[in-house]
Amino acid sequence: MLNLPEFLALARDHLPPRLPVITYFHENQLTYPSPSRDERDFHFGLTNIYTALSSDRVVFNSEFHREEFLAAIPDTLKLMPDFRPAGVPEKIRAEAKCSARPWTSGPVSGRRL
Repeated sequence: MLNLPEFLALARDHLPPRLPVITYFHENQLTYPSPSRDERDFHFGLTNIYTALSSDRVVFNSEFHREEFLAAIPDTLKLMPDFRPAGVPEKIRAEAKCSARPWTSGPVSGRRL
């Protein structure tokens, strides 16, 4: 699993100045079934949220998957001990699309959420 904000920060000097970023979620760590009864490490879910927020476009493999991910965000953010950003699901939804198969991308806006 890639932590996109960390990657972009570390690779900044090696990337074009305004490289559009598209993230495809086939699955995610907020709603993926836990392999055991152990408590889920919510940092993996936060990484998915931060990655989506750092992307110019977010693509999910189905509408069900997109809605499940967006619905799980508020409960995950409640686990944060302090600053909880507002409107996160709405910001991600604004740039989210669904595609179950390979796609051809039109122009990407080049702006961050």
